[in-house]
Amino acid sequence: MQVTFLGHSGFYVELPEANLLFDYYIGELPKPDPEKPLYVFVSHAHADHFSRDIFRLPEGRAQADTVFVLSDDIPKRARPSFSKPGVEGHSAGRTEVLYLKPLEDRTVSGLRVRTLPSTDEGVAFLVDAPSARIYHAGDLNRWHWEEENEEDRLFNLDQQKRYAEAMERLGGMVREDGRQIDLAFDGYGVPLGTSMFPSFSKYYVDALTDFYPHDVEKAKALLAEAGYPNGFDMTISVPSNSTP
Repeated sequence: MQVTFLGHSGFYVELPEANLLFDYYIGELPKPDPEKPLYVFVSHAHADHFSRDIFRLPEGRAQADTVFVLSDDIPKRARPSFSKPGVEGHSAGRTEVLYLKPLEDRTVSGLRVRTLPSTDEGVAFLVDAPSARIYHAGDLNRWHWEEENEEDRLFNLDQQKRYAEAMERLGGMVREDGRQIDLAFDGYGVPLGTSMFPSFSKYYVDALTDFYPHDVEKAKALLAEAGYPNGFDMTISVPSNSTP
């Protein structure tokens, strides 16, 4: 599996059996393998999760299928017609467009796709491919406002409840067959090179960002030097809320 971060919540995932594109709106559009099926997921219609440019992806593809899996809040007028040769976006392979509501369960060309209701707009996706189980949250997050009034407090309580319900549903999907999630895209993220995130200003030091660059081989060497050549098991306890 190879994963390319495209920006914001946009990711391109290359699996042995297919390629998957999630929430593209910025960055260089990938050039998918023309012989491998391509699945394009859009969690909701916000401009930082959806671009009409995705509908150019079927152009020039050989016989491989292109399947668009879109939240049902994406306007149908936003996409071109793929039904006839010669129209914008037509390819020799099959092009399919699916619109999914929250809590749907579909199997598409060997991929099982289930949706969760977002705490903002649209849906989150749990995708079961033969080689991997992938979770993409879109804007399913526990959003939190500074509590300046009663409305803010009630918003935060509602977010807490809805997010907990969504995570319980996701947990139920995993417990259903015991298959663990191999890859999770949980909202906005950028590589920091530090264990502290910028808004945690009490401990975050910008100068330490990338002080310890990502180096798997060096990490293995340091573990071996410390007497753990095969790694070790550990238990990490974390708080049950989003406050550090």
